[in-house]
Amino acid sequence: MYDPDNIFARILRGEIPCARVYEDDHVLAFRDIAPKRPVHVLVIPREHVPTLSEAKDPALVGRLALLAAEIAEREGIVDGGYRTVINTNADAEVPIIVSLSPLDLDDIRLVDRDVILVRSDVGWSDPESQNFLARFSLTVGGFTIEVIRGWSAVDILAGDTGFRFVNTHLETFVPQIQILQAQQLLGVLAAEPLPVAMVGDFNSEADGSTTPTYGMVTELGGFTAARPPQGGGFTSCHADHPTNLPANHDQRIDSPFLRGHFRLGPPGFLGGDQFKAFLDEDTKRIAAIMESLGLKK
Repeated sequence: MYDPDNIFARILRGEIPCARVYEDDHVLAFRDIAPKRPVHVLVIPREHVPTLSEAKDPALVGRLALLAAEIAEREGIVDGGYRTVINTNADAEVPIIVSLSPLDLDDIRLVDRDVILVRSDVGWSDPESQNFLARFSLTVGGFTIEVIRGWSAVDILAGDTGFRFVNTHLETFVPQIQILQAQQLLGVLAAEPLPVAMVGDFNSEADGSTTPTYGMVTELGGFTAARPPQGGGFTSCHADHPTNLPANHDQRIDSPFLRGHFRLGPPGFLGGDQFKAFLDEDTKRIAAIMESLGLKK
């Protein structure tokens, strides 16, 4: 559902000021309020196009890409290389007050992406991604944020055969939306001729105590859980406090599912001491940020 009061619509109407780089009847380019690079410019269409998956006008998409290249040349960053990113899932940003005296403002940004990383020695083809039609919306500080989730897929070449690898992240807080998202994904995969390996955060307990999604995947979708739902190997959840102390996982809602002919080897686990060291260092960084904001554990 389109929110006419989203931050980009308000920028286009001139209700929120921006540092404009270029504008015409079709597009607007402006500098990011919290740049991640020395040159960080957003290019948006004046026409309402929520994501690339919903773009219908090839000329408009081409215009956006050409304008990005033109701006890069104007900014003098072509020779050193630059990155063009098209957002397709949730990308929400809201302002926060760090301090009232003196007045200090910042923002909080949530970016959700479904990404598949393929090793350089593995053959692949036919990448595809879509956003789910069912979406959860919430209002924060007078702003309506639409939490867009989706899925991505790619064909993996293994010897003389191959399989379809799928990754997704289903809605967490509203079971009805999660169910609709699962139905859409299973509908897409129903006609897939290749064996399918599907992984992701399904936010659904295997015993059906939270949502029926796990059962939908196994019974309606014809998938088999690569690992039984009982036993160890828990994947979530973290402590409520931002310091994440302790990180005691007591659920498994991230599941690998298989459909078709697969030969499974012995299970392997990633983590151990190296992962614990990463968590310890990450906890220190979070604690330092909280201390700078005057927040206590």
